[in-house]
Amino acid sequence: ASDQGQAVGEARRLLGAERAALLFGTFSSTLSFAATQVAEMQRVPYFELGAIGDPITERGFRTLFRTCPRASDFAREAVNAVPEALAPAWGVSPAAIKVAILHEDGLYGQSVSASQEALLGARGLRLVEKLGYAPRGAELPAAVHRLKSAGADVVLHTGHQNEIIVLYRAMREAGWRPRMVIGSGAGYSGVDTMRAVGPDFDGTMNVDFTQFE
Repeated sequence: ASDQGQAVGEARRLLGAERAALLFGTFSSTLSFAATQVAEMQRVPYFELGAIGDPITERGFRTLFRTCPRASDFAREAVNAVPEALAPAWGVSPAAIKVAILHEDGLYGQSVSASQEALLGARGLRLVEKLGYAPRGAELPAAVHRLKSAGADVVLHTGHQNEIIVLYRAMREAGWRPRMVIGSGAGYSGVDTMRAVGPDFDGTMNVDFTQFE
């Protein structure tokens, strides 16, 4: 399924015509949010394996189970990397590092970025920019110029594979990149992303869980 309507339609088909006894999903928070509602209404167990948006499991559903971390867990690890890994490696005070948040504007990106913003504030870290963008990333070249103008040292990016490729291409064309990009799983974990971006992807950090676990 590529959108919420298809996710709902497929969940209904599997639970109806196919007589599925339980469902496993999904990978996308937006799709999971929709499909799990169908399963809950029919009282069929749904096991979410990869979608991390916090709101998915905050609705009080009784037949929904999630085996992976939440967006807030991803955000915590990304933010922790700034004072605990990057500041010591660079020999600077954590408070001196300029952090920017860049995210796709769906449930996935909104969940991760909202937690990141709150955690940065709680840890006294410096947020210089927060930018959301529509799916497919047409706005990313303009976002790169804003990040460059803000002097971002670290960019916390939550996005999908195609958007990551567009981001790195835009940074190359702008002749700029931050000292570190930290991804939030999804496309950042894909070998195809690494191959598509090329050497520019070297050194990128990423938060994700071990898929087979």
